[in-house]
Amino acid sequence: MRTKYKMLFAAGLAALAAGTVQAQTTVAGGTEAGDQTDIVVTARMRSEKLKDIPDTITAFSAEVIARSNINNVKDFVALTPNVTLLPSFRQGVFNLTARGDSTPQGGDSPIVVNFDGVQAPALDLINQDLFDIERIEVLKGPQSALYGQGASAGAINIYTKAPGNDLEGFAKASYGNGDTYRLAAGVGGPIVPDHLFVRVAGFRRHSDGLIPNVTLGTKADFFSAYGVRARTVAVYGDFKADARIGYTDTKNGFAYETIIPYSTTDRIDPDVSDLKIRSNLPSRERTRLFSTSLKLDYALDAGTITSVTGYSRSRESGFGDLDFGPAQILTQHVGFRVRAFNSELRFTSDGSSALRYVVGAFFQKRRIFNIAQIPSYLDDGGPVPTRLDDPRLQGPFLLNGLDVTKSRSWALFANLIYKLTDRLELTLAARYDEDRRTAESLTAGPVSRSTKTFARLQPKASLAFHATPDALFYLTYGQGFRSGSFNPYLSAADRLIRAEVTDNYEAGTKLDLLDNSVSLNASLYHIKFSNRPYYYFLADGGNSSQNIVTIASATSDGVEIDLSARPVDGLTVQASYGVVLGRVKRFDATDMFIGNDLPDTPNYTMNASADYRLPVSSDVDALLHVGARRQGRIFYDLANRVATSPKTFVDARIALERGGWSLAGFVQNLTNERFLSNFTPTAAGIAFVQPNQPRAYGIELSAKF
Repeated sequence: MRTKYKMLFAAGLAALAAGTVQAQTTVAGGTEAGDQTDIVVTARMRSEKLKDIPDTITAFSAEVIARSNINNVKDFVALTPNVTLLPSFRQGVFNLTARGDSTPQGGDSPIVVNFDGVQAPALDLINQDLFDIERIEVLKGPQSALYGQGASAGAINIYTKAPGNDLEGFAKASYGNGDTYRLAAGVGGPIVPDHLFVRVAGFRRHSDGLIPNVTLGTKADFFSAYGVRARTVAVYGDFKADARIGYTDTKNGFAYETIIPYSTTDRIDPDVSDLKIRSNLPSRERTRLFSTSLKLDYALDAGTITSVTGYSRSRESGFGDLDFGPAQILTQHVGFRVRAFNSELRFTSDGSSALRYVVGAFFQKRRIFNIAQIPSYLDDGGPVPTRLDDPRLQGPFLLNGLDVTKSRSWALFANLIYKLTDRLELTLAARYDEDRRTAESLTAGPVSRSTKTFARLQPKASLAFHATPDALFYLTYGQGFRSGSFNPYLSAADRLIRAEVTDNYEAGTKLDLLDNSVSLNASLYHIKFSNRPYYYFLADGGNSSQNIVTIASATSDGVEIDLSARPVDGLTVQASYGVVLGRVKRFDATDMFIGNDLPDTPNYTMNASADYRLPVSSDVDALLHVGARRQGRIFYDLANRVATSPKTFVDARIALERGGWSLAGFVQNLTNERFLSNFTPTAAGIAFVQPNQPRAYGIELSAKF
């Protein structure tokens, strides 16, 4: 197996070397741009061409979002090499993994997600419908020097469409299997031309579900949601104000899991195709999200002063089965509530001099209330309880976890870009984060209170060489930092979760070839982890607890390659390849895991897609999109006993366009590939598992003006 890894890694090295040789003999020229040439991003908090930034970035324009049928975070993560999103037992819990660094259940993500420049304070505010989106940027590698703690593996920037002087809008409706429908619409334009603009958008979606519950004869993954967002922009001279407010309400099935045997001594590759949901309860949850923000810009001769202030709130509550069988044994109630206030003030210099810089300060105040309850149940022979307030559930709780975590953090940061020569550019960045966290169990009282301050200076340095206007080569070192925290008071693990620190080394290139008809990006990286978090669930007799421990030392080595080409008019082909060789180097509790693969991480990902626009008549075009993703083996546990074999997922879309109208048919997971989207090992000889979504298909009608 190690030989196979070496072959995968060598293939990436060979591709990178081949691209380098070709770039050295390429003559700059041509006016037809490849995909990366025209894309402008704000990854370094200033507008720059994607091809000029010495970082690994995957960007999605509004056009790509539409043709790839991107409606949520999972959709665009699936198109990004070496980044994976694995859903978990409820909507606001999922494992977002990049380059071997993962999200433990109940813990912080190693990737910061920003909506219109405002940091999402928890996963619940990330996993929501994406509608009326202008651009998405996925930055991989350490971004802590600019985006702060929690960006040890990267950052995601999501930008909604802003209103302008032109009156414009859209409407779309789709319908598919499982009685699934989605409606979305938006309109924006000037209230006072050149000075005041407004845009309003919203969505409504519903599905009976696609995953059957064989006990109840219903679908377990049903959902119903709606959301609305308004954005107002005011411009007066050198001053600009941008205000946004949004609300989303979602009701859906959750905890649709089943049980398989599990042992730390036997290798298991579950037959997911035969997994059946057998719960006797229709497990349900409701999530309500609210967010608002205000961005102020004031332009000076030397640069721009920017203030970004945001407030976010999430309330989630779920009730359902816990034994996941047809008999009434255990039920569970989970809840998650978060409130957060963010504020950032920064100055961005103009881009006219050899030295460009950003300096700023950040503040966040956050409160998280986590509920995990297992109520007692008095079986009187009547219908099983479906609500927590059922009188038969009012006895002593078998588990009554009511944990509050408060954090108050601040940071100072700077990013300097200096042109040493016309071709050589040096980037130096650093950020100091201080995060004071306090955790307390409302069940146990003050005796459970724990407080600790986590602080770190996170430096980053990059040297970029522009061999030609179409060939960039770079070397980067950066340190990532993810703040520590606390396990629930009733956890079996140590109360303190240590802070994660990563040392990241990367070499890469960005090339435009063959008169800019081909774009090639490639990078090699090496990461050293200290205290990488890992989650496990303990179910041992009458004791159940959620636990996060840390892997004292681990490494990740990898390759990432992105290729985009336009071989003929109307045809765009794209391909990407990523390898992750993650290894456990030291685990303090035992030596038995040393040398094992890092869990929750595919050992490789491959993507390929083709988009073809064909004129059918003078005013009608046909558009064909086909995309495939190959996901390598994933170990779900630290012992490397449970794995899913490599899987291939195929999506397709065909559309007819005339003017602003479009009629499309689409299918996701065409071959109905099945695998475990969630695996939770326990100490009781069993594991809780959840299957992925099966094939989905439908039609969509849209119009824009």
